Amino acid sequence: MYNRQDVFKKHIQKKAEELNELCKQLGVVSFMSFAVKDCDNETEYKNYIYGSTSNGIRLNVDHIRHHVNVANGFMTVAGGIIITFAKEILNIIVG
Repeated sequence: MYNRQDVFKKHIQKKAEELNELCKQLGVVSFMSFAVKDCDNETEYKNYIYGSTSNGIRLNVDHIRHHVNVANGFMTVAGGIIITFAKEILNIIVG
């Protein structure tokens, strides 16, 4: 069993919080994720985020938003596949 909760709390947590706070102060969009424990079918992460949208920052290609979605349990799909698939289904239905 992987368990680094104590190591994270002792050596990393304060630094991660300080870095996250610095990113907020300087307006640097960021995302940090730490795997702290894994057992059975579950992995526990500690995430720190300074997001773009919620802070009025516009990024042309916002990969951090996608990282946050994955951290929140959303599945990813390669770009363009859904649209192509949807067009093929529409062609089959409509003819």
